[in-house]
Amino acid sequence: RIMFTKNCLKVICGALFVFLLMRLYYAMTDDFRLQNISYSGPALSVGISSDADLTLLQPIFAQRFFYLGKGAQSYAFASEDGKFVVKFFKFKHAKPNWLMQILPPFAPFAEWKKRYLEKKQHKFASVFRGYTLAYQKNKERSGLLYLQLQPNPHLPLQAILIDKIGREQLVDLKNTYFLLQKKGIPLREHLHTLLNREQVSDTKKSLQALLSMYIAEYTEGIYDRDHGLLQNTGFLGQIPFHLDVGKMVEKPDIKFQDIYKQDLEWVIWKINAWIQKHYPLYAQEIGNFLSEQYLFWIHEPLPLPPPNETLWKARARRE
Repeated sequence: RIMFTKNCLKVICGALFVFLLMRLYYAMTDDFRLQNISYSGPALSVGISSDADLTLLQPIFAQRFFYLGKGAQSYAFASEDGKFVVKFFKFKHAKPNWLMQILPPFAPFAEWKKRYLEKKQHKFASVFRGYTLAYQKNKERSGLLYLQLQPNPHLPLQAILIDKIGREQLVDLKNTYFLLQKKGIPLREHLHTLLNREQVSDTKKSLQALLSMYIAEYTEGIYDRDHGLLQNTGFLGQIPFHLDVGKMVEKPDIKFQDIYKQDLEWVIWKINAWIQKHYPLYAQEIGNFLSEQYLFWIHEPLPLPPPNETLWKARARRE
């Protein structure tokens, strides 16, 4: 019995060691590997490849790209000159996990596996539709320079990547799904920079430009379902644009003021809440300015936000 207990402890300690080792690996690398950005599954019917302008792309990809971070959909690398970001899609989420791989190929397991894979395909199709829409109809406001959502044998370039732990890795771009985008400063960082310098007037100009961008998109029937605007919208100088457009959709009814005013309210409430939390000294002045902007665009006073953010998120999920 003592021997059995010792063996159990060894197994538990070994499992714990392996678990901690894996967590350390993920923390150090964010699990960036070339196989995680490669795709070899069924053909993805959604997506485009923009024309490869080698005069634009060659000098950009002649430099190295350094690991910037990861999101839900992609890994991002910033160019050595600080002007560009290349994003590679995280196809590890499109691949079945180990449990699905060991399921036997007969009912009901075959049907479970089929539905599981279809769900993953649908998720990527939705993201690809967002980027395709952004490139075709909202390119300037998305900072997109090149989009490749299908293999392109006519792109004879490689990307030199420096990953999170400093390893250099080469990516053959012709067989890779990726996008190239201008590098912007996320809205949160942009506001921190301005308000730390007490540049309230420039802050107002930036927020006015941001709201004007949203209004322009509404009137064109373009709607960004991603309301993480503090990290997913940004600025290049004083020009706002979307840093992430994977949830962008065409929504014809958003053209109508009675519809888009609800989204504009959410955007303003989110900014106001952030200013109140981080810069209470300027909260009233900036809050009044945003209320004036809402009145200018909507011709009615800005309503009060819901009593708690849970209600905002519930409405965002419904939309």
